[in-house]
Amino acid sequence: MSYAFYGFVLFLLFTIDQEETPILTFLVLLPSLIGLLTAFAHLRIQSATKRMLVLVVGSLIGWFFLLLAIFFGMSSHWSEIGMLLGLFLIYGAVVTVFLIAPIFLVRILKELATIRKK
Repeated sequence: MSYAFYGFVLFLLFTIDQEETPILTFLVLLPSLIGLLTAFAHLRIQSATKRMLVLVVGSLIGWFFLLLAIFFGMSSHWSEIGMLLGLFLIYGAVVTVFLIAPIFLVRILKELATIRKK
């Protein structure tokens, strides 16, 4: 999973658009740095739940800073809010389906197994 996160960091680096951010500033590189730090923290943490939490929170923070420059360039505040909510809802659905749902499913199956033994 952490190696896929390095792919996410490369995606953040390659999505720097000259029209949106014509000047290379720290804000432009910040999402990639956050992604690298998150991947490094993921490799250092031993608990699977904490590792998953670090990946989710780190990627949300990285997306926030990635989209911050884009939102400032939009024409109205309503389009900014709509795009932000849409992206976070899509991201939340993907995270729920691929990361959180299997963990809950395993816990439910274990609970059902203990109930059946009684």
